[in-house]
Amino acid sequence: MIKEISYEILNKNITAAFNGVVLVYTNMCGTCESAKTMLNVVSQTGVDIEFYKINTNLHAKIIQEYNVKVIPCFLLFSQNILVEQFYAFYSVTNLYQKARRLI
Repeated sequence: MIKEISYEILNKNITAAFNGVVLVYTNMCGTCESAKTMLNVVSQTGVDIEFYKINTNLHAKIIQEYNVKVIPCFLLFSQNILVEQFYAFYSVTNLYQKARRLI
């Protein structure tokens, strides 16, 4: 399951031992809805990482903090470090493979 998260809580989680995927999205974005659906499928496969989403309309600081260029954006963290940032999500299989690398 993907959990909605605030910018403040995200930063708090990243200072702990954090392995996970964060979807940066905005309201009224069809592509963002597709990304959420695909990431939700990946989150239900039993991959032992956290799945979060953050709305840039409510938490615009994340755009500057992580130099987000396009919405939707995926941020992948391993041991508190941003290891990958990408915008194209191609397929559920592609997202699953990227998530598995974080374990």
